[in-house]
Amino acid sequence: MRINMDCIRDILLCVEENTGLHQMCFFISYADAGIQAALGEDTIPPKSYQVELESRYDNDDIIYNLKYCVESKLVATSGHFPTYQNWITDLTPKGHEFLAEIRDEGNWKKIKQACSKIGAVSMDIILEVSKSVLLAGFNSFLKMS
Repeated sequence: MRINMDCIRDILLCVEENTGLHQMCFFISYADAGIQAALGEDTIPPKSYQVELESRYDNDDIIYNLKYCVESKLVATSGHFPTYQNWITDLTPKGHEFLAEIRDEGNWKKIKQACSKIGAVSMDIILEVSKSVLLAGFNSFLKMS
């Protein structure tokens, strides 16, 4: 599968909205839930925020990009739940920082445009491009002041 940066951005926005000091969110992997159900174990339906994401991405894409977010240390997870439930406790400091850089739709378009010119792009490159876009905007603001 391929990394989908739009999906990652939407996942981070979703996690930020649906986690808190005493609140976790979770995402259901339907393939894994099917195995659990076949074993006779109860499964729970997805939350509304996952259903909303699924209006733009299929379940496999969401779960794959969510796992990428975990491995890239953008989100923190808890492993104390059934395997078909991907529990997220919060954004990490790195995730908060990255989301702050890509939250604005205009900045996000500039970042994607710059990255598309580069070609194959890793998370480290996207993080650096996002910082450069923000700094360029900040420098423009200072010149106008």
